This record gives sequence, C-alpha cells and structure tokens, in this order.
Amino acid sequence: MSDPQRLVVFVHIPKAAGTTLVSIIEQEYRPRSIYRFRHAHTIEEQVEEINRAAADRNGYEIVTGHIGYGLHELVEQPVSYFTMLREPLALLISRYHYRRNHPRQNPVLAQHAKRSSLLEFGRSIEDNTMTRFLSGAEFEAQASLGPGAASFQRLQIARVTGEGFQGDPACTPEMLETAKANLRDRIGAFGITERFDVSMVLMSHVFGWKKINYVRQNTGEGKPHKDPVSRDDMAALRARNAFDVELYAHACELFEERIQALEPGFRDKVDRFRSMNAVHGRLNQWQTRIARSPQSTVRWLGRVKRKVLS
Repeated sequence: MSDPQRLVVFVHIPKAAGTTLVSIIEQEYRPRSIYRFRHAHTIEEQVEEINRAAADRNGYEIVTGHIGYGLHELVEQPVSYFTMLREPLALLISRYHYRRNHPRQNPVLAQHAKRSSLLEFGRSIEDNTMTRFLSGAEFEAQASLGPGAASFQRLQIARVTGEGFQGDPACTPEMLETAKANLRDRIGAFGITERFDVSMVLMSHVFGWKKINYVRQNTGEGKPHKDPVSRDDMAALRARNAFDVELYAHACELFEERIQALEPGFRDKVDRFRSMNAVHGRLNQWQTRIARSPQSTVRWLGRVKRKVLS
C-alpha cells in the first residue's frame, strides 16, 4: 500500500505505454490530487506550486509528465517513483511514427520526422532515452533550459534545431549504473510495456490501486506494419542506444525476480485481471459505438441478435 504522505511520481518515458497508464491513474486518484507537469512553466515554478500545496495541507498525491528521475531533490515531501520501460528500438520506432502522424501536437517535430528517415531521426534526438530518464540526466537537461518552458517537448525541439541548447552530455557507463541502481533501490515499482497486464497487477500490489482496468491509449495509429529499415540501420540504432539495450535487459530480469518473490497466487490474479479487462474493453467498444452512431448501433445489435437466434 502507498503512504498517503508520500508524493507518487510517474517517470513517463515517451511511448512506453505511459498514456494508457495515465488513464488508469485518472481512474484511481481524485482529479485535484493529480499534478500534471505542464509545457509552459519551468521546473522551478512547478516545484513551488507542489510545495505550496503541501504546505497548505492540500497537497498533491501523484505527479505525471515527461519528467526524469530527480524531482525528490526539490520537493519537500518524500517521493515514491514508478515508471514503465520498453524494448529500446520499439520505443524509438514508435516515437518516430507518432511524431510523423501528429503534426498538431508539435508541428516542428512533426516536420522534422517527416523529412527524416528513421536512422536520421534516431540520430537527431537523445540517445539512450531510458538511461537518461532514470539516471537523472534528463531531469538536469530540462532544468538547464532556464527561463521559459523547461518541458520535454521544448527540449526535443532544442535538440533537433540546436536553438538554445548546447547539446546533451555523452551518455556514460556511470549513467547506466546509476539508472540500474535507481531502478533496483530507489524506484518503488516499474513495469515492462511488453508485459503490461502483469505490470498493472504489480502496480496495484505496490500502491494499493483498485481501478486498473484500461483501454489502450495513444497507440500510434497510422504506423505501418513493417518498417522499411535496413539491417545496417537497425544495427546502427541499436549501437547508438546500447546502454538502453543493457538497461532494458537488466529491467526484465529484475522484473521477473520481483514477480517470482510475490505470493504464489499472483499469476492467478493476473489471469483474472486479463479476463475482467477483456470484458471492460468490449463494454467500452459498445459504449463508443453507441455514442458515435445510435442508429447504426441498433442495426448492428439487430444483426447480432439474428445470428444468435438462427
């Protein structure tokens, strides 16, 4: 169970099922208890807001946003972190297609992605994203932007344009070891995107969450089934993100160890959750269909009824 005095911080690594997880957070926590890091404010301004709310005894319970490990150094409450990790090349490919297919969210990054091959895109953004987020390097990079919006999106624009940003420091073996140590000793819980259901049951065990049913969000519609990327390009991207490859392998091993250490009935809980969430997903589809087109829904239900009775 989570400590009500602690501030729970979600280290939202981009395109690692974070938007789906945020939808679960919004079910579990009162709206006023959720603090969302915003694009238009500095880290310092937002930390002041969090600390002011805590001093008024009306503090936030949970923080979400594309912000790296490190917030505990600035807020006055004790912090419990959690995060999600994903296979590094799948993460990069998803980010690439997401930027290409969502120009309204950030036109600069969308145009950059559309002009770039996957290899060019992968070389223009930060390498070893997960290692940087979990070692504290990404938090420092966001804070280094100074006055204005110290947000992940602004940092991404600065990286691809070179404006107002001197470049990321090289990712080092020391950063990797720090990320591993944080994951093992300082992050209260973490999940693996490829094992999302198991991850959610684990989160519910650690934080006492009760409402973990979900429908997948922000899954990169428009992404091709097969990416026309050469083996050489994939090898180059894997080499560029070698620390993330090692961190992800370490995380998968640690994740399995933690699952094995839980009570024998844990896997039964996962099976029950999957069954319940499948029903939740079908109900959501029906609700969406009814909301979008009541008349076509009636006709569709009629066809289903005729098939059942025939």
